[in-house]
Amino acid sequence: MGEQPQEPCRILLADDDPDVRTTLKLVLDMDHHSVEEACDGVEALELFRSKRFDLVITDYVMPRMSGDQLAGEIKKESPSLPVIMITANADLLPDPVSGVDFLLPKPFQIAELRKAIRKVV
Repeated sequence: MGEQPQEPCRILLADDDPDVRTTLKLVLDMDHHSVEEACDGVEALELFRSKRFDLVITDYVMPRMSGDQLAGEIKKESPSLPVIMITANADLLPDPVSGVDFLLPKPFQIAELRKAIRKVV
């Protein structure tokens, strides 16, 4: 039996690497999600406060505000909003990372991202 299709979500995607944002947005668009992009945590927090989202996907290392700082701010205002953090530095982070519902180490497969989304949403 195949997996149930994921219900479309409104996703806030924060990553300072434009290539990563473009690739993830393409994948998420193919899965019929609506994606708003931010180039860092500060921009992501501004978008979060101005729109409604079902999920936040954030990189860990970003200028101006890191992903864990972003997750903490989001959880203060919306404790039930799920946050997935993607990072190449998973081994340097505490377990669990405060405010993060799922930690996805880079590099990852698209199937792993989809599984993480299904798990937290």
